[in-house]
Amino acid sequence: MAGLSDSEIVLARDAKSDTPRNATALRFAHAIVAKKGMAADDLQAIRAVGFTDGEVAEIIAHVALDTFTNYFNNTVEVAVDFPKIALRHSV
Repeated sequence: MAGLSDSEIVLARDAKSDTPRNATALRFAHAIVAKKGMAADDLQAIRAVGFTDGEVAEIIAHVALDTFTNYFNNTVEVAVDFPKIALRHSV
């Protein structure tokens, strides 16, 4: 639904991308989740590939919003109205 190819989706689910900049953003988002928000030591890497403070804030905000949405939906058992995919527990 987001316009990504199947191969891009598979890579993204592993915090990878064929594009170095995107791969860095995905690794940063993964670090935020894995470290429960304690990812300040990962800022240097994302800034090194040219992300601005505003873009970093956007990534953090998206991770926070997605986490909130998942917690909310799981708690109130929202019906999924799109095709389900198999979950992997890598974090």
